[in-house]
Amino acid sequence: MSISVVIVDNEQVARFIARRRFSRSKRFGEIFEFSSGIDFVRAFRLPPGIDMPAGHTTLVLMDIRMPGLDGFQTIRNLMSQLPEGSEANGLVFAICSSSNSALDR
Repeated sequence: MSISVVIVDNEQVARFIARRRFSRSKRFGEIFEFSSGIDFVRAFRLPPGIDMPAGHTTLVLMDIRMPGLDGFQTIRNLMSQLPEGSEANGLVFAICSSSNSALDR
């Protein structure tokens, strides 16, 4: 089974580097990119969106500092869309940032 990857980062170069690394690996399947947390949340809300079949894993590489919704706000917003009592089975979030801020750590 391949793992889908979602890259959420407002920096085009960061998305390019991440996409290139994941696409070279045989362990990952489809790669989706979003330049903002808002666009990422909308993709899950509206068709066609990102299809997550049962038993499928999706790795979400999330930038912390983005305009609009930051990474933490984006995750909270996405989680609030899930039906009550359900879990984000299959979603794995990895938070990343080039920030040196102690608050981000």
